[in-house]
Amino acid sequence: MTNQNNIDNFKITLKKYGFLGCKTIKKEFLELSKTLRIIICVTIVLFILTGVFNFTDLINNNYSLNFYSAYAAFNNNEAFIPIPWLNAILSQMNVISSSAGILSLILILKGKISGFFWSMINVLGYGLFALNFKYVGDAQIMLLIMPVSLILGWYIWAKNPVEVEDIKLSKEKKMQIWFFSVYLSLLFLIIWYFEIPAITSAINPNNTATTIGTWFDSVTSTFNTVGILLQAVKVPQQWYAWLIVDFFTIIKYTPVVNGWDPTILLQYVFWTFSALAGLWSWEIKKWLFVNKWLNKTELLNV
Repeated sequence: MTNQNNIDNFKITLKKYGFLGCKTIKKEFLELSKTLRIIICVTIVLFILTGVFNFTDLINNNYSLNFYSAYAAFNNNEAFIPIPWLNAILSQMNVISSSAGILSLILILKGKISGFFWSMINVLGYGLFALNFKYVGDAQIMLLIMPVSLILGWYIWAKNPVEVEDIKLSKEKKMQIWFFSVYLSLLFLIIWYFEIPAITSAINPNNTATTIGTWFDSVTSTFNTVGILLQAVKVPQQWYAWLIVDFFTIIKYTPVVNGWDPTILLQYVFWTFSALAGLWSWEIKKWLFVNKWLNKTELLNV
């Protein structure tokens, strides 16, 4: 009987919101403020420009903009995927991933269920693109774990549509979440650190992935895993995990680790500020109110 009830509830959820909230895409986008909609559109245009043009020429002082076309990928002798046409396709996935990512982040920040639809496009696109930079950990997370977690998160959110302002956690519950998060972080950090090199070598025995690259890949894979689990149960601690992911990912796509990618850098810089905004809306603002540093009128106007 319980299984039948679960099936019936899933059918109701699917009918109301559509898979991953696809039925609410237009409605929830239009519910955003005009300012947010403009920010989204401008940012997507920037993502497209940085994906089409090879801005690394400017970074390397060549001062010439060459089209960052798929043709360049065919001539990349250091490509991780040893199939030219596939590498060419993967090299362009950052534009799709970043554009969907900005939509998903703002919608999730606002508690909109259609954010899961854009998140799915984002994780699949970034997972494919990550292979080009030899980040096998990110690719595994995005292509294998994230999709399942997003479907679970979508179902939980749809079944329990709670506004961000109404999310309240007791002190004991917060401690349990922090303990759970730290435990999972340490566990996954160890697992990914040893698993990623093995999978990397299996895909391409001649790979040139660096030790520091593997370490950074392990860190971002770990906190991506923890972050999506916390997001699925709709708790504010997810934003701490996302901030860690953003910080290490920004470094990953610089010469410190594995070369420039302006589109991904732009995306994660924006995501860092958005994660800070999420932390403010979901936790810090409430903490200030509870501790009476701000009165109710001041709080609502922030």
